[in-house]
Amino acid sequence: MPPDIKAIWWSIFENFAPFFIKWEQNLGPRKRHVEVAAQKTPIGTTGVTLSGRADRIDILPDKMVEILDFKTNTPPSSKQVRALLHPQLALEAALLMQGAFTDFQDLTPSNLFYVPLKGKGPIKSQSIILYQKKAKDQTSAVLLGQEAWKRLITLIEYYQNPQQGYLSHALPSPHRYEGDYDHLARLSEWSSNFYKAGSS
Repeated sequence: MPPDIKAIWWSIFENFAPFFIKWEQNLGPRKRHVEVAAQKTPIGTTGVTLSGRADRIDILPDKMVEILDFKTNTPPSSKQVRALLHPQLALEAALLMQGAFTDFQDLTPSNLFYVPLKGKGPIKSQSIILYQKKAKDQTSAVLLGQEAWKRLITLIEYYQNPQQGYLSHALPSPHRYEGDYDHLARLSEWSSNFYKAGSS
């Protein structure tokens, strides 16, 4: 690890390490697998493949699977993930169901989590899947993964048309950084208020 990176992150690690251990102890029995690589997987008949790496995959006693992604910055809200505005975890679930994680064949995802790693304080994992009967966007990890995969196929096929232009942002919304083409796309004028609607 480069000395400058170590100087910054080692003190942060020392601060949250006790909270991380406590969080792990509260999870209960499970088999933990970290940095799990997904093999290249064909995306429908598009001629494109998807591969990746999951931060962590946990196998529960009932053989269901939880997929975890650790974040050192602020993760997207669960609502945004369920709307597939941030499809990373959903696509990891899809890859699991496609058999891309070779050591996890015939297993089913039960939930998806972001785990914020802050400098201090208790660690609280953020569940993507809701189990509230009255939730309007009620879904499951399986359904979310299937929908993400379906939309990915549609998106690739959409852009395989050589006459189709590329968007600066598919769903413009306010953020703290600027894209290279935002000024040409007049992003600030057409920004969505979705991200202002709150989280969860």
